[in-house]
Order: sequence, then C-alpha cells, then structure tokens
Amino acid sequence: RIVSALADIISVLFLYSIGKLLYGLRVGLLAAILYAGTVAVVQQAHFFTVDSVANLFATAAIYFAVKMSKYDGIYNQIFFGVMVGAAAASRINLVSLIDLVPLSIFCHYEHTKDRIKIGPWMMLMCSRFVLVGMSVIVVFRVLQPYAFVGPSIFDIAPNVQWIDNILEIKGQMSGDVDFPPNHQWTDRKSIIFPWINMVRWGMGPALGLTAWLGLLIGFVQIIRQKSGWAIHV
Repeated sequence: RIVSALADIISVLFLYSIGKLLYGLRVGLLAAILYAGTVAVVQQAHFFTVDSVANLFATAAIYFAVKMSKYDGIYNQIFFGVMVGAAAASRINLVSLIDLVPLSIFCHYEHTKDRIKIGPWMMLMCSRFVLVGMSVIVVFRVLQPYAFVGPSIFDIAPNVQWIDNILEIKGQMSGDVDFPPNHQWTDRKSIIFPWINMVRWGMGPALGLTAWLGLLIGFVQIIRQKSGWAIHV
C-alpha cells in the first residue's frame, strides 16, 4: 500500500509537469489538483495492485513524449522507451503507449518545420524510433521475466504459459468467456453505462466533466487548426 501511495504521489508531480510544459503553470497546478482528488486514484492508492505503479510509468512515458514533441533529444527517447517498457511489464496493454512516438514526431515537425530540412530530419526520427523500440524491449525483458523461457536474460524465446495466461485474460475481458464479474455488464448500454461510471464514480464529476470538455474543445481547435493546435495533439 505504501508503494501504491508513493507511485500516485509521483504521478501527480509528472502530471503537473505535463500540464506546465504544454499550457503553463496554472494548467499544471489545476491538472494536479483535479487528479489528486480523483475517486479511482484515491481508492487504488489504498491497495497493493498493479494499477498505481502501471499508472506512474504510463504518466512518466507521456511526460517524456511531450518533451520529445517539444525538444526532441536522445535522452528523452531513451527515457520514454524505458517508461513504456516498465508500464508494459506492469500491464501488457500499456504497450500501446508506443503510439505516442509518431504523434510526438509529428508535433515536433510542426514546431520546427520552418528551420529544418525534411530529408535529414526524417532519417534522424527513424533512428530515434529504433532507439525507443530497443529501450522498450530491453526493459520489458528485465522487468517481466515471466514472459520468457529463461533462465538466462539472453533467452528471449516466449513463455508459452505466459502467453496462454494473457489470452485467457483477453477472453475474459472481451466477454468471449463467461466470467462472473462480467455479469455486471449484462443488458447495459455499451458506451453510455461505462461513460457514466467513469465520470460519476471513477474520475468524479469535477475531473470527469472537465477532461471531456477539454478534449472536445481541443479536438475542435485541431480540426480548425487554431493557433497552437499541435499542442493539443
């Protein structure tokens, strides 16, 4: 429980830094305050589960993705890869954070396109992508040994039992397998019911409504390509 609480406290600091980098001090403080009062976050901080730790690594990965979009930098790429690898080792579905690499590259191009030559810049970005991928693989191999046969760290053949476990969990989450906790979803509206639970109980109305309203406004400004729209991306 102490580990979970510390992980969430550090997540607050990363979230503050993300808001400050993108929109300034006041937005960073507001984001941190809203997050610190989030119902689900406060609840998970009281339990020893993977969620708080995985959330810390995911938030840190987003922070370094933001730094990549603004400043590029080889260290930002390495730290991003390390955080994604650690997040995926905590919860395998968080490997999807790798999608932030092309997004951050696109945003960096928007910030610097008037000062760069596209050919050398694209070669540099491709090398960065490879660097991120290598960082993810190495960290995942070290922090999630159950996914590999072992016993040596250089034994990278996949563990069949681990893969079977993941596929079993996937079936339970998708509803393909009859699983008692999934009965709560029976005869529920597929989008409305989870949205209400997210906003009312998970995030709480303050953060839930603020986040969705901000998402809508940002999306509209991206479509219209208003000033600073790449920041929203």
